[in-house]
Amino acid sequence: MSKTVPKVYEQLERTKWVAEGMENLDDIAGALEAMAKYFRDLSATGKVSVPQPVDNGYIFMETEDADVANEFGFTLQEWDDEGADYEIEGDEDEIEEEDEEESVES
Repeated sequence: MSKTVPKVYEQLERTKWVAEGMENLDDIAGALEAMAKYFRDLSATGKVSVPQPVDNGYIFMETEDADVANEFGFTLQEWDDEGADYEIEGDEDEIEEEDEEESVES
């Protein structure tokens, strides 16, 4: 019997620069209010999780609900054949050589 892996949709938001370049308080307040409304709307669905703490203004969110993902612009997580959602870039031999050089210098 095979196990079905649910489709997971993800969204990464960065709040750090939300008011970047703005020169008056009304514009800044408007930008912050719009972002707050966006997060309240996401929360109201009851179907979006934040699986890791906010770090440096980055907010990583996930949902398994395709309708919510579509409404809020989430993207489907891409998985490689081994189940990881990322791949190491570069030549593995080069990476191993760099690791060896670092350990020799230490």
